Amino acid sequence: MISNTLLFAGAATRERQTDNEAYAWFTQADYDMTELIEITLGLRYTWERRVTDILRLGIDAESLVPGAIAAGGGIFLIPNGSTPNDISDYTYSDKTIDTGGAFKDTNWSPMFSVSFSAWDALLNKTPIDEAMLYITYSEGFRSGGVVEASGINAPAGSKLHLDEFNSETVTNWEIGLKLDALENKLRANIAAYYMEYEDMTRVPEKQVYLSGEHHFLTNFGTIVPRLDFSYRSKTNHSFDRDSWLSKKWISDSSVFIGARLSFSFNDDQTIISLWGKNLSNHEDHRIGGVPLASFTGGGGQVYAEPRTFGMDLEHHFGTE
Repeated sequence: MISNTLLFAGAATRERQTDNEAYAWFTQADYDMTELIEITLGLRYTWERRVTDILRLGIDAESLVPGAIAAGGGIFLIPNGSTPNDISDYTYSDKTIDTGGAFKDTNWSPMFSVSFSAWDALLNKTPIDEAMLYITYSEGFRSGGVVEASGINAPAGSKLHLDEFNSETVTNWEIGLKLDALENKLRANIAAYYMEYEDMTRVPEKQVYLSGEHHFLTNFGTIVPRLDFSYRSKTNHSFDRDSWLSKKWISDSSVFIGARLSFSFNDDQTIISLWGKNLSNHEDHRIGGVPLASFTGGGGQVYAEPRTFGMDLEHHFGTE
């Protein structure tokens, strides 16, 4: 009678292959109703198809060590005193677990925008050089797909279940104002958005982005200070069912602040900039990752870069 020893090893290696096929076309037209009013119409059509195959390759017991017996569940019985072969020597049994997880999506996404430019008679009475007000309506689309629903712990050779997740759509309203003032020393771009999502998965419910800069003219060049502010509400970056249920890929709401100070010489050929990013230092803020708990039993996390400072030196060679 041969005495055996329990060896815990990976009973299978898993392989997921997804083929994406996508086609899209977009058209846009502008029409000047008057010298001050312009209308823009746009339309995008998208066709996408995703096919997912899942393959499990079970380890052959004899390739682990001669005389080994597969006990199931990732456990092997090997003779006492035996030394397992190197992992590069393992051979696998080809067992297709699930094929044909297919998902097809089509979408029509229209957009409409109208802009109103201020007339000269009005601007002449103000320090504003140019001004334009616009209103935009648009629709967006992100295709759905296929995810593994039964988890990594399904027995070898069992049939896995693939679930479909719906596409995301968004309706966006935007109103904005663009103006130059004080003899083009001040430029302002102001915009407000309202977005309504359907079947939203990995998009924050609320996002706010503000930025501003001012141009100071000197005898030597132009000084431009700039400040950026962004806010994101809580976001779930999960991709599959188990990742979503684990709640390990959730980012809390955060505020990010950035700043830049640039100096451009009068010849506009040399620009020196000092900048800082993530000045609020949210280094523990998740911005994504590889949330594949249903497929691999785990995943990776990607965090925002910590507070960072730097300097840029830019020079354009040649004459104007």
